[in-house]
Order: sequence, then structure tokens, then C-alpha cells
Amino acid sequence: MNLAKKLFFGAIALVVIAEASVRFSGITDFPVYQANNRIGYIPAPDQSGSFLNKNDWEFNSQSMGAGPFSPGSDADTLLIGDSIVLGGNPYRKHEKLGPRLQGLIGGRVWPISAGSWGMLNELTYLKMHPRVVDDVDSFVFVVNSADFGRASEWQCDLTHPLERPTLSLVYVFRKNVYDFVGCGETPEHLRVSDADWRVELRRFFDGVQKPVTFVMYPHKAELTGQKSPEEFNARALEIQNIADSAGKTVRFIFVAADKDWGADKYKDNIHPTPDGMALL
Repeated sequence: MNLAKKLFFGAIALVVIAEASVRFSGITDFPVYQANNRIGYIPAPDQSGSFLNKNDWEFNSQSMGAGPFSPGSDADTLLIGDSIVLGGNPYRKHEKLGPRLQGLIGGRVWPISAGSWGMLNELTYLKMHPRVVDDVDSFVFVVNSADFGRASEWQCDLTHPLERPTLSLVYVFRKNVYDFVGCGETPEHLRVSDADWRVELRRFFDGVQKPVTFVMYPHKAELTGQKSPEEFNARALEIQNIADSAGKTVRFIFVAADKDWGADKYKDNIHPTPDGMALL
């Protein structure tokens, strides 16, 4: 065998070994999503795994980050949000917001979330799952200032993969080294029709007679004064006015008002550290 052939087969062997190593590491054992033009995207139902073979995760038949949806005689709380509620790959299941909250308040907490979801995505979920709305006893929305625009749409398999990668090595390279494909624009058939979150929130209030809490979660820049928090705080007033017009009483929790909450609770501009997650 000449040198060129040896190098060729040697290169193939290295790629096969690298691919097997990446797969064995569990780095591509992550949740996958479904995408459509109603809700944008949502964790696919009935899946589970273990990212890096240690960070366990699961989604039930209702796409909640929990075990089978089985509301009972104890209080059932629907916890609604974006990546703050989702927690994501860096966290084990018991470290995420839903399980932590359940351990503190008793009853059952059912987290429904997806990274970068906004109010319209969340309210669409509630509209699409009337059984969930009927079966839970209370609702807790975790919201930040980026949640009050258009519904988030599917754009990229690096942030919201629709299936496990065929070649894990290529996916990891794109994710962590250089993305030679790029996210691009949302495909036309996945574009979500424009709507007003205020109208949809009023519709939700009109349909429920159960307790609703809004946790107003600030960006780090809003907490430190690098960005004015006034616009975000005004959203609470808008929500209150919508609730009043519907004859609905809502509760607010302002995270920034907690004396123990500070800039050290963030690992970036928005996501909490593990200590921040525990405090939240």
C-alpha cells in the first residue's frame, strides 16, 4: 500500500474514531424540537436523555420538562417561561427551576418552556392545550423585557435542533468552532402570524378563574443600570391594566427587589448561575 492510500485510510479511521468518541461523550444527547407556524417551536414530546452522560432531562407528552402529566389532589402549578425555566443542557433535572420550586412549595410544578420563547409563544401553548389549563390550579409566568414582541420563530438547528445530527462531529464543530452553514431566515412555512400579546393575554385572563403570578426577571444590564429598567417595569403596569379590565387579580414578584439578588447571580446578561437559579 502506497503512502497516499495509507494516509487516506488513516484519515478515515481518525474521523470514525472521532465521531464515535463524540457520540460516546453524550454531547449530542440533547432535546429536539418540533416547529410549526402556530407556536414557532416547542420541545418534542415524550423524550429523555442525558447530556454529557450526566445532565439528565425529560419531556412528557405535553412537552413539559417533567414526568408524565398527572395532576392530582395536591396543588398543580404550571410554570411558564423561556430558557430561564428551561434551564438547558448545563443543568441536571433536579437543578432546574421547576423541580427546585416543587421541592419548596409542595404539590406538583409543571414547567413548560423553550429557549427564547416570548409571551405570544407561551400564550399560544395555553390556547393549544386546554386540558392543561383546565387541570392545573395556578399559573406562574417568568418574564423578562425581551418577551413582549413578536412570537419567536424557528430559525436554526444549532439552537433548536429538529432531529439528532447524522454526523455528531460536524454538529459539534459548527456549534463550538465555526458554523459554516449559518442560521439564516425562518422558512416561509414556519413563519408565525403577527399578533398582539396584550390581546392574547386578555383572552387568557377571560378564560381562567385561577391564580396567576408574574415573576418579573431583569436582565443583568437592567439590574446594574447599564440599561434603564423603566420600560420593563412599565410592562408590569400594562399587565396589571389588562388584568383589571378583565376583572382578574394577578400577583407580581419583582426579582430585582430581593435584597439577595445581584449581578453575581448571572453567568451572562440574562441566565442565572446555579446559585442564582436556587435563589430564584
